[in-house]
Amino acid sequence: MSPTHAAKGGRRWRYYVSQAILQGREHEAGAVARVSAFAIEQKVAEAVRVALSSPSNLELSATSQRHQQGASRLSHWSEPEQARLASDDA
Repeated sequence: MSPTHAAKGGRRWRYYVSQAILQGREHEAGAVARVSAFAIEQKVAEAVRVALSSPSNLELSATSQRHQQGASRLSHWSEPEQARLASDDA
């Protein structure tokens, strides 16, 4: 889906349209070819609110980031150095 808009009667209508429709492949578009931008944006905002309102989700995200940063940091060192750095993290 790609964002787009149309202007009619002095109003601007925002919506998302299927890539298949945009590329002239209507038969591949599926059941929903166009969706109101407002409807999509409401769903995304609600999902973000739910994710940010749950302390366990935030904790998991922070833990995951620390692990990724640690793995990235270790990849630049030799094996003995990686073992020493990993034990420092524990």
